Amino acid sequence: MINIKESKKLFLVILSSMILFLFMLNINQNDSLSVVSLSLILLLIVFFVSCITFSVNIVNPFMFFLVYYFLGSWDVISASLNLRNTKLIWNNNIYQKAMILLVVWFLCFTVGYFLILKLKKNSLKREKFFIPFENKKKYIYLLIPLLIFSIYVFSNIFEGISNITSLINAPLVGDGRLAEGKGFLLAFAYIIGLIPVVLLADGKKNMSIISSVIIFCLMILTGRRSMAFKAAFIPLLVFWNFREKKIEKKWLILGGFIVVFIVSIIGTLRTINQASFSFTNVENGILSQFVILGKYVGYGDNLVDLVGKIDTGQIPFQKYNFIFRGIQYLIPRSLWLSKPSVHSGEIVSNLVYFAGDVGRPVGAFGWAYLQFGMLGVIFSGLITGIVVNQLYSWAIKRNDLFSLGLYGLIILPMLEMFLPESQMLLMVNIMFWCVAFYFCPNRTRREAPISEDSKKDFI
Repeated sequence: MINIKESKKLFLVILSSMILFLFMLNINQNDSLSVVSLSLILLLIVFFVSCITFSVNIVNPFMFFLVYYFLGSWDVISASLNLRNTKLIWNNNIYQKAMILLVVWFLCFTVGYFLILKLKKNSLKREKFFIPFENKKKYIYLLIPLLIFSIYVFSNIFEGISNITSLINAPLVGDGRLAEGKGFLLAFAYIIGLIPVVLLADGKKNMSIISSVIIFCLMILTGRRSMAFKAAFIPLLVFWNFREKKIEKKWLILGGFIVVFIVSIIGTLRTINQASFSFTNVENGILSQFVILGKYVGYGDNLVDLVGKIDTGQIPFQKYNFIFRGIQYLIPRSLWLSKPSVHSGEIVSNLVYFAGDVGRPVGAFGWAYLQFGMLGVIFSGLITGIVVNQLYSWAIKRNDLFSLGLYGLIILPMLEMFLPESQMLLMVNIMFWCVAFYFCPNRTRREAPISEDSKKDFI
């Protein structure tokens, strides 16, 4: 039976979804949009509104899911509503198929997540773990190698920079060429996101925040803006929420606005010489900016064009062609001159546009569809949901520096666990965790500090 509190949330989801759906109908510029497409748009709205409404803990996987996929989904919707022009012209069936991929993957992810939670009857049972670095004096053993890592990684990434202008232009170009052929170094740079977590665990709040900002600035200079946000802020956010103070949704919303502001500024600077990029088919200024914001992600072009070319027979399903690209990602190009394209965005770009850059993301759903079609989308969503649930439940049961830090580092790559670049990050981070755990001093065995009402943490 649904209690009063849950029924209020359900009513809020229905009301908010209907208001947003009516708004979509009002701004629709596509007179030939089918009922099926409108229904798919409504389902996407309901899903994202539910993620916000029913989430008790703001660092649960569904909130990260929302942050990671909302703008991309919005870009597909805005393209289907003809709110903006697209690279290629397709009929409504292709846009509809792209939205089907989104809905099917999201639903399968949700089913996998809650199915395994239902089956694990003892999922909240108190367990004893070996907890490393419980003594704060021992944090130095983790901080020192992380600092050495950071110096080595960034000195190698930035070597060969002839002038400050080239360094500043890297985030504005956004093609990642500064770190080209150095994927293994970027993986180590990702681990550096643990530095703010270690400082916070040692009680140094201000230093943890300052170090997070420094890491963000260094990472963004490599041209990998998405990786900069993931590494610099998310591990700290997770650890702060569980071990320092539970973060309220209002602060997350405020942080979201700041992130959107930063992304908008960088995106504007990147496209300042591309007048057509800022053109939309809507007159409202705020709505137009929101459409452009979704366009920075590019799913309305990349995912739709990929689906269109596959469904029209121009691109065959790739099946196992790219199965080892995650491992190949770690090999420096200087050691393997004939190394093939390993980034999913670059692979999709070569197949669809023949442009050869890394700015063509298609998400976990697009990548699964490229490999095995709709069957790949279904199993990819289910498996990802199951694995993500296992990771999250493990992290909140241990509730220590390593588990929460690792969860913060790999939760977003885990949502795209079948993409080569995500596999590379997962392998390096997990190997680092295992090595650090094995060699750490002062391992103690104790009960995981899980609260009686921690079942709420799963949502």
